[in-house]
This record gives sequence, structure tokens and C-alpha cells, in this order.
Amino acid sequence: MFRQRNIFILFLLMASCCLSQAKRPNKDSLLKVIAANKQDTGTVNALIEISRGYRAKAPDSAMYFLHKGLKLAEKISSKKHISRACIGIGVVYNFQSLGDSSLRYLQLSLKIARELKDRYLEAEAEANIGIAYFNKVQYSAALEHYFVALRIYESVKEQHNISKIYNNIANLYFIQDDNKRALEYYRLSLRIAFLENDKYKLASTYNNIALIYGDIGMHDTALVYQKKSLAMAEEMKDKFGIGLLNSNIGKSYFRLSRY
Repeated sequence: MFRQRNIFILFLLMASCCLSQAKRPNKDSLLKVIAANKQDTGTVNALIEISRGYRAKAPDSAMYFLHKGLKLAEKISSKKHISRACIGIGVVYNFQSLGDSSLRYLQLSLKIARELKDRYLEAEAEANIGIAYFNKVQYSAALEHYFVALRIYESVKEQHNISKIYNNIANLYFIQDDNKRALEYYRLSLRIAFLENDKYKLASTYNNIALIYGDIGMHDTALVYQKKSLAMAEEMKDKFGIGLLNSNIGKSYFRLSRY
């Protein structure tokens, strides 16, 4: 039986955006581009980018912007942007755990990416297809697509996304009770997270490693990782993460009879 755990799944939830976090435009500037209503790829990019802020909390709004972007990309015959918009739509469906709907758009994106021989788009589509199969509880298929994405990211030396894929692979092994492989991939991801100083990824991975040690009865070791994760969550002022981790730490102390 697969275990259900409070693991922080690190999805490749990306709408094929090539901008770094530091260079990402703010909402007001994106709205100005959209309001100008130019029939070009700049407007499509803005529509895709602005959807990112709505994916989790307001998916209908995200879909509005993404479908508008898709329609414009089709109108100006930009296959690359059609593929990007389809990835964005697939990502929103993944947020909603709607695997079948997600797959329809992601498979179209993948087809176009291969036609264009765009390795980055191909990897993004493959990774998100893996998430769609994860949501459908088809873990073998999810793992297959994760490894395809991993090979592509390795070939283009895309370390940030390699780390995310490592996490997704580790999560799959973890929920299938394969602790040895899960730890192997969490540690691989952790190594890159250190180099990038990615606090969210560090907090997530520390938490997941702690859960494994807790499962095998090494509660003192679990506490070490839980406290590391809590420190990251506190730095980020992540209230949900802080609450979850304090709960997990309390459980570890209880199992150690340290009341």
C-alpha cells in the first residue's frame, strides 16, 4: 500500500517562462503590455507570465489569461508560444489534480516542442506530464517521464530543474516505500539546492528526509532535519510550513518520550 504523507511535492510548475526570478516583470507592467493589445509574441508572453500569479489561488483567472494567450499564439502562428501556453494550461490542471485534462494540453505541447526541436520546451512538457500521471496515481508512467525530462535537462546542464526532477523522483520512491532510493535522490537535489541557496527547496527536502528517518525509527536524526526545515520556513515567513513542521517536530519528541 502506498503511503499518504505530508510531503512537499516540488512540481515543475512552470509556464515555460524563460525569465529568471530577478528579471520577472511585475504585475502592473504585464497588465500594461496586455492592455496595449498588440498582436505579437510580447503580448502572449505577458499573458502567460501573469497567469503564474493565479494558478493556485484563482485557477479560473489563470485559465482566462492562458487561453487568451493560446488564441493569440494560434492567430499569429507562433508554434513555440502555442506550446508554452499549452504547458501553462496543463500546469493549472495539475494544480487541480485533473490529470486527464492536463495530459491533453501537455501532449500537444510535447508534440510541438519535438517538431521545433526545442529541448527546453520538450523537457518542461515531459516533466509536467510526469506530474499529470502522478495525479492519476500511475506512478510507473510518471517515473518514466521524469527520467526523460531529467536526461534532457542534464544534456543542457539546467541545474535548477535537474534538482526539481530529483525531488519529484524521490517523492515517487518515498510514497512507494523505497526509502533507499528516495534518500539518494533527495540528497542529489539537496546538493544543488545548497549551491543555489534555494530556501524553499531546502526546506522541502529537509522535511522529506526527516519523514524517511522518522519512518525507520531514527527520530533523533529526523529532528535534526525537521529543525533545519523549520529554520528555512521561518526565514521565508511560510506560515503553513511553520505550522506543519512544528507539528512534525512535536510528533518526533513524543516518539522519543520527550514530553
